[in-house]
Amino acid sequence: FNKSNVDRLAKGITEQEYASAWAGTDNKGYYDYKIRVGEPVGLIYGWVNDGYYTTDDFESYDEASDQYILKDGIPTTGLLGGRIGIRPGTIKLKDLDNSGVVDDTDRPEKATAGIIPQIDTSKYEVMTWPELLPEMVQMRTTKVAGSFIYIGILYLIAGFGIFATILMMMAERSYEFGIMLSVGMARGRLIAMMVFETLLMTTLGILAGSAVSYPFLYYLKVNPIPLGGVAADAYEDMGIEPLLMTSTDISILVDNGLFLFVISCFIAIYPIVKIWKMNPVEAMHK
Repeated sequence: FNKSNVDRLAKGITEQEYASAWAGTDNKGYYDYKIRVGEPVGLIYGWVNDGYYTTDDFESYDEASDQYILKDGIPTTGLLGGRIGIRPGTIKLKDLDNSGVVDDTDRPEKATAGIIPQIDTSKYEVMTWPELLPEMVQMRTTKVAGSFIYIGILYLIAGFGIFATILMMMAERSYEFGIMLSVGMARGRLIAMMVFETLLMTTLGILAGSAVSYPFLYYLKVNPIPLGGVAADAYEDMGIEPLLMTSTDISILVDNGLFLFVISCFIAIYPIVKIWKMNPVEAMHK
């Protein structure tokens, strides 16, 4: 397959870490990709998968703190736990340094760097899993890129929906605006009124959509969709339970709602320009 290469970055920079946010806010603050001069685009800078936590890994459940208590000897991690912490079904990562906690030192890149000085490199070769499975790296990169495309399409559909609503509202109220301008209403006040209505309508739509969708998200989180066939086999081969689960993290709704609000701010430019150039006589005759 075609192999990309990073020729150079900004002056004085040879590598840069960045986060794909593939697990939403569960891995917030942790970088899982690297761009490095002389290397292909999309180098994964992560951890080693060790299956997933099951109920057998936990000693008990504390209702007061809403936390699952791990058994002795089971490594813990602040990764992929989100606000409610590790629970059955959370991805389990390998504790390569046997410290009992999966952290930044358990990344394969750092682990192999510590192993190489201890072995005879003329007989053995130490490789990270991205080096062993370049096809997996490319598949991961493609999946992340595809998710951005899907999200972009959804935002495009939502943006056109808001714009179409504003367009129809302006057309249907043309006579009303013409009358208001004819009796002496300032264009600035009319523009402010329309901008307020546009942003208010968008805000109410975001709140209503969030309120309606949250129960469905919660239901699918408690009752995840089981995968079957080839997809299930692929998940199980990688040590991942073949389930499609949703997240109820409120920040997902907030982030998307804010983005839609920003889109509506740009859409509000249309009524501003339309009213500013509006001829009251022509508006009343439409």
